Amino acid sequence: MTCNFCNTTDASDFDPSQCSTMLGNSQCEGCRELENLEAQIRDAYDTLRQLKRKRFPVKEKVNQLHDPFSRYGVPVEIILRVFELCIDTPQHSPIPQSFDYSADGFATPLLISAVCRRWRQVALAAPGLWTSLKVLLREGMDPTGHGELMQQWLLRSGTRPLHLVVYDKTSLISTAHQQFAQGLLNATKAQAHRWKSLTVSASAHLYSSIIGGVSSAPLLKSITLDGLATESDLFCIPDTPSLEQLRLRGPFLKSISMQWNHITTFQMEMISKDEIFELLRRAEQLEICKLTKVFPGLTGFDLPESPLLHRCLKDLQIEFKSEVLGGFYSFLLLPSLTHLAMSLRLSLVTDEFIALCTGSSIQAFEFRDFFPNKVTDSDLIRILEHMPTLKRLSLFESHTHEIVKFRMFGRPGFSWVSFLEALKSIRNRSQQLESSIEDPTPAPRVTVKLHLYFLSHDETYVDAYVLSQLVDPAFRRDMHLEITDEKNGRDLIKASLIHHGFPAS
Repeated sequence: MTCNFCNTTDASDFDPSQCSTMLGNSQCEGCRELENLEAQIRDAYDTLRQLKRKRFPVKEKVNQLHDPFSRYGVPVEIILRVFELCIDTPQHSPIPQSFDYSADGFATPLLISAVCRRWRQVALAAPGLWTSLKVLLREGMDPTGHGELMQQWLLRSGTRPLHLVVYDKTSLISTAHQQFAQGLLNATKAQAHRWKSLTVSASAHLYSSIIGGVSSAPLLKSITLDGLATESDLFCIPDTPSLEQLRLRGPFLKSISMQWNHITTFQMEMISKDEIFELLRRAEQLEICKLTKVFPGLTGFDLPESPLLHRCLKDLQIEFKSEVLGGFYSFLLLPSLTHLAMSLRLSLVTDEFIALCTGSSIQAFEFRDFFPNKVTDSDLIRILEHMPTLKRLSLFESHTHEIVKFRMFGRPGFSWVSFLEALKSIRNRSQQLESSIEDPTPAPRVTVKLHLYFLSHDETYVDAYVLSQLVDPAFRRDMHLEITDEKNGRDLIKASLIHHGFPAS
């Protein structure tokens, strides 16, 4: 539409100062009104900026007046301890499920410093608050702001050990940002002598940018790597004498080069059968090991020709992604193993598994994704008979499909009576072990927890005969038994007592 006064086609974007009407050089009435409104808007923005500047010190004063630390005369040492408890330390956290570091506690020191003058003075004088540093690489980041913040953060941390997280939001960063990102990473590499924990959530091709040129990290105790990798992507820090914890999701074991002789905790997602044996060869001091999505493929390491002895491993948690080739359990000799948690979706080679149990001292056994058509009642009883030191048993039924239900309720297969026999086997073994030890202190009761998931909407109960055995005082004296209906949140023993008219216990 064309304006009759200004003769323009877009009056909304027209600059009123350029207005000249057909009646002369003076502005038209509409342009004069618009220019006046815009002048008022500019004045309003100026006023708003002035008010915001005035508001900051007033807000700080109000915060200080209402500061509970000042009100109650809390000593600076106590204030500092409270602040420290608000700070996340990555080395104490397990591998996150999402690896999303965009919303975490890394900004806490900045938030604390913005509350009031006293809080800021305490925070800036406390290097321990600034030891967790995150480098977030993403398109559109402000080079100047990030660079200044990095320098200030490192300066405020003094000489304290650093907990470093490198998080690559996107690999599609422009050349200019790549150069800037490398500058940030170079600044962190210059502090490698202070690294205490290192977490990298990025594609493995960035390893050279993150640790390239770093040959020594003497304080480094924990490493977490998450990112897609090929066999050629190498993560190499030769001198890591303090390294105790290693967590991997993505990299191949052959891509990792560091000191293994002090590692006590290891966690890996997607690991092959031969990598497990190589891990046990490298980490001779390993005590806790969690392996998920174990697959039968080989990655080039030698398989043992005789049972591999590892003297230190105490806690093994293992989840098989698919069928594991024969000769796995029988080639493991773990005399110190006291806790075993296993998730198995395919057939268990019972004789081989018993060989592992025989050479161990298992006190706690967790069997997850329990498939009765893959592990029969007689198999389970045989396994339990070869765990003479067992004190805690937990069975978790899988509810993936109806045909693999934990069949204990009058159906063929795994029966209540067989389960009762398995429990008696555990109790008898415990009593035999107790009687063979010259110790007047009574042994603790065996704890058995059975977690069931019923797909049927009909309520199911423990068989009355077996229930009478389970609640017998002599049986309960030696064993603590819990049976849980996971779907409905029911204590199945209590529900069955009510259903069959037994007296409440």
